[in-house]
Amino acid sequence: SGEKIVLPVSGERDGYIIKFNSNDKVEWAKGFSSPGNTEFRKVYVGNGKILVGGSSKGDLTIDTKNGTYSKNTEYVAALVVEYTSEGEIQYVGSFGNGAGGNAVVSISETEDGGCIVTGNATNRNEPADIIIPADETVSGEEIVLKVGYYTKSYLVKYASNGLVEWSLAIDDENSENEINNMNIMLREDGGYLLYGKAIRGIKFLAEDTQSNTDMEVIG
Repeated sequence: SGEKIVLPVSGERDGYIIKFNSNDKVEWAKGFSSPGNTEFRKVYVGNGKILVGGSSKGDLTIDTKNGTYSKNTEYVAALVVEYTSEGEIQYVGSFGNGAGGNAVVSISETEDGGCIVTGNATNRNEPADIIIPADETVSGEEIVLKVGYYTKSYLVKYASNGLVEWSLAIDDENSENEINNMNIMLREDGGYLLYGKAIRGIKFLAEDTQSNTDMEVIG
């Protein structure tokens, strides 16, 4: 546009996103400014949208297409944001475990227009599960991810409207496991392929497997 762009900063740490054209010129820049701390760590671009994953802490108050999203977390929470190709925020999602750290490791669009998120949650000396409140889920019911005392990797599936469809904690609540460099790929049959480096073997409980039996990957 030939005009100076200024990104406001209101927190100790703010996220931002900048769109460049094919000639390396800035088309637009958007700051994700909130009274608390926010970080953008992962980004996906495609099909006219921009998906961003990261973390937030403290007072998160952001204007979106569907109104103002507001949440306050004492500890670091996972953060999911969808932008249009013009930089308008479609929705914001955030969830944490209330006793440690939580951040998005990877994010990707799904065939139904939603997105799938992987992340790691870490507790601090006390058990605290990840709770996604009922007003942020498709079913209208609260979702609880069992974390227990340990570091835990997880998946969270968002619908296209920014509500959570389902979630899965990897391993049971009495085991510790963190998958480093965790990524997810979409399969042609509509499923997902998760890959990364696990600290130790991975166990899936019967309730989370197609065969309805416990499955274990020996590390």
